Amino acid sequence: MLLHTEAMRRLCRLYLQTKLANPHYKPEIAAQTTLVNFCVTEVGLEEQLLAQVVDHERPDLQEQARSLVRQLGEYTITLKELEDNLLQRLANSQVPSVASHLPAVCPWCLTKT
Repeated sequence: MLLHTEAMRRLCRLYLQTKLANPHYKPEIAAQTTLVNFCVTEVGLEEQLLAQVVDHERPDLQEQARSLVRQLGEYTITLKELEDNLLQRLANSQVPSVASHLPAVCPWCLTKT
């Protein structure tokens, strides 16, 4: 009987479809399933089609767009690091006045004249 149920488990597949954007299942169900999100928006398809057309017609522009996206990601990471650094410096500071925090908040402001 055990072999029969193991064989049935390997052969049996159940596919469920829902219109919910983010369905929630019980943890015991979610642990045994694979959720595939096939949500496609018109805007997303337009962006993909435009990227393919630009890549075909002007590969240099498409490479420039990829470079800008990478650069934006790097800038976002740098901004987050600077914000964290600023918050840490302000939290560790013993001075109560906001004006006295100017070197911590804007270290390059003092160098500009």
